[in-house]
Amino acid sequence: MKTRVTFLSAFMALIVGCSSVASHAQEYSGKKALEALYGIAMIKNAVELKVKSTGCTTKEDFVIELKFSGAEAKLEVVRTKPDMCRRMPKIITITKTLDYSAIEPNLSIMLLNPLKASHK
Repeated sequence: MKTRVTFLSAFMALIVGCSSVASHAQEYSGKKALEALYGIAMIKNAVELKVKSTGCTTKEDFVIELKFSGAEAKLEVVRTKPDMCRRMPKIITITKTLDYSAIEPNLSIMLLNPLKASHK
């Protein structure tokens, strides 16, 4: 009986672990994962982003999409590659080039990403 309980416990741990890994992988495979931002600033011809990193995040891991629809502009920051390093998480600043010269000076830009507060 004890062997059966041990086997069932190990089997359940395996199933839970696999489903956790599968859901994380699915987040980056084809689906758009909007990155939670800890800050954003639009500077001349670029965007500065504050994002969480566990050691391997680079600016190449993100794509910035600026979409126009009528009289409004929408900005999305999408992480294309997960940070699989295991260092203590910290907030880093990355700068991505973005040509927003086509935007009228008074046009508002809607950020579609969630914002998070940094607890420093």
